[in-house]
Amino acid sequence: MIAIVIDDMIPTVEDIVGGIDWNKFQIDQVLTAYNIASAKEQFAQYPIAIAICDIEMPMGSGLDLLAWVR
Repeated sequence: MIAIVIDDMIPTVEDIVGGIDWNKFQIDQVLTAYNIASAKEQFAQYPIAIAICDIEMPMGSGLDLLAWVR
């Protein structure tokens, strides 16, 4: 299973990625994105099952991304 962590703050992404035992949740791969455009590229390339996303980002909100993914 693939997860993605999306936030415009690089340290926040690094803390989330490093702070979770992904194997416990059967996550094989964790992708990262620092803006909505990059996240959309990742969603187009990979079968992402779980997304952890910031709501407020400069180039579009997490809610915009949620609507796009749906």
